[in-house]
Amino acid sequence: MSGEHKANNFTEITNFKFLELFDLEEIQKLQDLFSVATGVATLITETDGTPITKPSGFCCLCNDLIRKTEVGLKNCLISDSIIGRSKEDGPSIQRCFSGGLIDAGASIIVEGKHIANWLIGQVLDEDYKIEDLLNYADVIGVDRGIYMEELSKVKRMSKQQFEDVCNFLYLNAQQLSKYAIKNINLTQEINQRLIKEAEIERINNELEERINHRTLQLEELNSELEETNAILEEEVIERQRVEDEIRILNEELENKVLERTCQLQAINSKLETEITERIKIEDILRESEYKFKFLSYHDNLTGLFNRRYYEEEIKRMDVEENLPISIIMGDVNSLKLVNDAFGHDRGDELLQKAATCIQTECRAGDVVARWGGDEFVILLPRTTSEEAKRIVKKIKVASINQQVNAIHMSISFGWASKERGEDDILKVLKNAEDHMYRLKTIENAGLRGNVIGTIINTLHEKNPREEQHSKRVSDISQRIGRALDLPEMEISSLRIIGLLHDIGKIAIEESILNKPTKLTDLEWEEVKQHPSIGYRILSSSNDMLELAELVLLHHERWDGGGYPHGIKGEAIPMLTRIITLADSYDAMTSARPYRKPLKEEEATLEIKNNAGIQFDPYISRIFIEKVIGRPWD
Repeated sequence: MSGEHKANNFTEITNFKFLELFDLEEIQKLQDLFSVATGVATLITETDGTPITKPSGFCCLCNDLIRKTEVGLKNCLISDSIIGRSKEDGPSIQRCFSGGLIDAGASIIVEGKHIANWLIGQVLDEDYKIEDLLNYADVIGVDRGIYMEELSKVKRMSKQQFEDVCNFLYLNAQQLSKYAIKNINLTQEINQRLIKEAEIERINNELEERINHRTLQLEELNSELEETNAILEEEVIERQRVEDEIRILNEELENKVLERTCQLQAINSKLETEITERIKIEDILRESEYKFKFLSYHDNLTGLFNRRYYEEEIKRMDVEENLPISIIMGDVNSLKLVNDAFGHDRGDELLQKAATCIQTECRAGDVVARWGGDEFVILLPRTTSEEAKRIVKKIKVASINQQVNAIHMSISFGWASKERGEDDILKVLKNAEDHMYRLKTIENAGLRGNVIGTIINTLHEKNPREEQHSKRVSDISQRIGRALDLPEMEISSLRIIGLLHDIGKIAIEESILNKPTKLTDLEWEEVKQHPSIGYRILSSSNDMLELAELVLLHHERWDGGGYPHGIKGEAIPMLTRIITLADSYDAMTSARPYRKPLKEEEATLEIKNNAGIQFDPYISRIFIEKVIGRPWD
């Protein structure tokens, strides 16, 4: 009976259920930490949409407004049913039919069976249109003011950030699936062991019963023999046969016991391995929990505290014993210019160097945080305004020699202090920010012009041929301007545009600019970006706004076949048409790594052939007749 009890004591897992495979309390903690770390709403549901966990980070817009209406709830359920479909190769991402927020989901699949969905979302990306969202408030019958108020609280992040969070979600879902499979396999191994132990016990019982039965037979036989004292030969043979049978049965039993023992040892070894792996998985989960906590309070790029941590600390530190409390706001100048000219990697490097300078010069008890984008904030307990000013001066001295791609670091700072307990700490923060913006306006007066000069010098150092080309284009453009009797102010503009027209090439790979063979289609598309890049660099300076527009259009064609906008004819500014002709003529008559220069006669013929196609026909004629000195006909 005990063997039958063991055989019936195992747990059979055939219809996989999420709650049979996981500890709900631990999963809820993991989900809550995921929401805190990433800032997105999250929930784990059955495949039919029934919630398994409690919602984490859900916004009021969805819960209290949209889902309270018949139309909003209906559209929400449709979106949930679509995003909850089984998908093995990655997360599902879509815009919610109800409200237009971005949602995503990852399937938890165990041995090919879809058992649950891990859903995230309630996020706005950069593509949302506020009017479309407010129109939806009308559709579901919600007051626009209330709808707008709740919409302003919704989490915002870029598409790339949301995709990174979705990929992280997908990896976590895969880990849960693998963890479930290991639990199932472990349970099945234990069940098999119980079945085999029960079988061994059953065999032992059967053998014991047979031995007892044979023993009783022999005892009865011996008793009869003793009473009769006559041992027949047949009985002796039978007794020997029975003893041989018992011996054989004992040997068989011993072999089976040995075989079962070896099998159990192998099972135990496998179980030990599974237990070791389970411990490793638990260690990984603990490490993930630590990372979640770290990411929830730190900026990923600089390693400083993030805005969320700072906002909690300012509440904690706003007590009488920390007075006076000073706040310093800092803004890294020219970050957008560095991103446009040298790429976002260099912009990130600039932010990291700025963070290091600020952190190094602050004290142990100061809270240094990245406020967002190019801004930093420092919370200084028991610090006067004069002491804050001295710390700012130390940071500026430390940063003066820092540079990225020859662009010197510049940080504008503002500060303010809370002297009395009744002062509003948030007002102090606003005063520090206003002070910073006032100083930034003064400090930036000549900074952008200097940065643009540094960029063009860097381009010429990287590619001396570009410097000579720009000078020749500037000279040819001025000569054309004089031949057209343009005012001196416009001729002066031609001189500057000629020197700066290719400034956008600073962001193009040097290997592409100096490639000795024909460019590939992909490389050519990259080169075609330089007018737009040049425009963004120059338009950062108010003094260069008008010239930036002319630089943007210097690869447009008379027939509209140019780039980036494809405009044509006199819609292209005259100064740009002059630069286009001068640029093309110098390119044709100058040596290139992949071809020899054209002679003057060949180049002028090329211009005549393309007059009215690529070039302004009137400017082309003036250039050939008055600048080159050749007859048109």
